[in-house]
Amino acid sequence: MSRTRFVIALIVGATSSLMAQSKCPTITGETTDGATVTLPAASAGHFAIIALAAGKKAEPLLQEWYEPAYLRFVAHQGLFAGDHDADLWLVPVFTGLNKAAFGPSMKRLREEADPDVARRVVFVK
Repeated sequence: MSRTRFVIALIVGATSSLMAQSKCPTITGETTDGATVTLPAASAGHFAIIALAAGKKAEPLLQEWYEPAYLRFVAHQGLFAGDHDADLWLVPVFTGLNKAAFGPSMKRLREEADPDVARRVVFVK
């Protein structure tokens, strides 16, 4: 039986100061264009919102959550949306048997997603 895992990690404070104090764990993964990204260092000088998802059942939850977060923090739409300066990252984690879905998931995102959305997704095995 597969459990749904969906975690939102809010990095409160400018990430550069947190990284300097070594209080923040790092995540290294790959984007759809093959670039290696280390989080939260990629958001240096900004707040970072990092959503981690593991398992197929987490995908619909992540998609449901992402659109309002994207509109608020990236597209700056909605009431007082311009007051927030934060980077939004999605991190699907592929472990165990799910590692086989790594390549097909990345390919599907590359082909179907908006390029601005795709560059904010960091795949981790």
